[in-house]
Amino acid sequence: MLQKRNFLLFIFLFVGLSSFAQTEIGFRAAMNLAKVRYQNGGGEGNATVLMDVAVPMKFSVGNSFAIMPELHFTQKGQRLQFTDAFGNVGKGKYINNFIEIPLVVSYYYDDEQFCAYAGAGPFVGFEINRKSINKTNGDKVKSSFPYDKSFDNDGVKDNRIDVGLCAAGGFGYHMGPGKLILDIRMNFDMLDSRNYEGERPSGVGGAFNRCFAFGLGYNFVLN
Repeated sequence: MLQKRNFLLFIFLFVGLSSFAQTEIGFRAAMNLAKVRYQNGGGEGNATVLMDVAVPMKFSVGNSFAIMPELHFTQKGQRLQFTDAFGNVGKGKYINNFIEIPLVVSYYYDDEQFCAYAGAGPFVGFEINRKSINKTNGDKVKSSFPYDKSFDNDGVKDNRIDVGLCAAGGFGYHMGPGKLILDIRMNFDMLDSRNYEGERPSGVGGAFNRCFAFGLGYNFVLN
């Protein structure tokens, strides 16, 4: 019953938003430059290029503002260098796959040929899986990691929920029934990737994802 109510609420909101001056829906693929920032140092890695695929929507509010909800499959993580038990130096890429929904409120300009926008807003995400790709002496090994779902004896478990803020900007060119869009954005996570049963131990910093994405897409104008 609850799922049915949520679905009906989504349909109601979509129909309501679709009554705005202009509605768009599209597809966008992006290169996601991702890194993990650690408070108090420790475990700091390097940025790595990952993937972000989105279904963006735009609902115009008046002549200059828009609400832009989106559905993303996005990859976050970082690149590290390590030394194994035999003294071999290797490189690793750690990838966290998320389903993410940002809601951007933007100021935009749109004429008969060009458009542009800039805005910001919150996002919420859910991590669906995580993996690593390690390379040592030319050998590549792919691994998946299970989630720590309980505090057990160590008082720590994984946090698969991601909440943060994003800043977005872009340019577009009217082409055919829609617009070719060049999108640039930055994501700042606000939730630690780990949950603690009590207070975080002294000297232990939080781990937060940071992303810069550069994408190209196409939006169809529906009305």
